[in-house]
Amino acid sequence: MAKSSDLDVTCKPAHAKVRLPDTLCPLFQARLRALRPGWAGGDLTLVVGDATARSFMAHIEAPGWQGDPRAAMLSGGQLSEDQIIRILDELIAGLPGN
Repeated sequence: MAKSSDLDVTCKPAHAKVRLPDTLCPLFQARLRALRPGWAGGDLTLVVGDATARSFMAHIEAPGWQGDPRAAMLSGGQLSEDQIIRILDELIAGLPGN
């Protein structure tokens, strides 16, 4: 689990089989700062249900709130960082108060 120093933003796997890429939480924190720089809605957790080269699924949780999951899957090839960023941006856009 990774934690941001200026926001209480964490990332965690939804279950023991999920391995979080080292770059995922810093990327989530950067996208949150870029899209919601004044976020004051409380603690946030990016809960990752799947993170492989070909698939990614996650949702955001905040106190008293859980966002809808977003996912991407490719039958051939690997997900790019841009595709992961699009999912993170969709998740952040769904935060309360948007």
